Amino acid sequence: MNHHSHPADGGLKVNDSNETFAAWAERELVPDSLKDRVRSAQVLLIPDLERHPDRRPLFPVGTDSLFAYLQQGIGREKIELPVEDSDYAEVALHADIKRLGVFLVNSVVLSLFLNVLANYVYDKVRPTHQDTIEFSVTVTDGTKAKNFRFFGGAEDFKKTAAEIEKLWQDKSDNK
Repeated sequence: MNHHSHPADGGLKVNDSNETFAAWAERELVPDSLKDRVRSAQVLLIPDLERHPDRRPLFPVGTDSLFAYLQQGIGREKIELPVEDSDYAEVALHADIKRLGVFLVNSVVLSLFLNVLANYVYDKVRPTHQDTIEFSVTVTDGTKAKNFRFFGGAEDFKKTAAEIEKLWQDKSDNK
């Protein structure tokens, strides 16, 4: 799936994924100094590698604030960015769309992550009911992964977070 296309009818899209923390740690863009931290992270904020002409990793505007908020809510050692501070860059796109980012999340912290992310949206982003929220979260339990991609109204965020958790739980129960 193209990371930059919006789901045609909005809402939540679910796809199988093969993303893992170990695979991310082995990517060329991840410096040796961060590989162990990326491997052991519980939440990884994933950069966009396709928007910049030289494929420099870019994060949505506000990622630094979200990163700090997640560290505070989940634990400093559990949240990681796969780039050095000197390689960190943000990109601003359509202002009417609140892009939260792309996340890789260990299923063990999924509920906490979604709760902290929802708090961030309502405390810091403060969307109006007409704002559009976009984010992608890939959940992995170490053996399998599912990607949940949301593009829709801010008023649907909490309901969508609950749906992601339920869909992941249902998937896990039906191994």
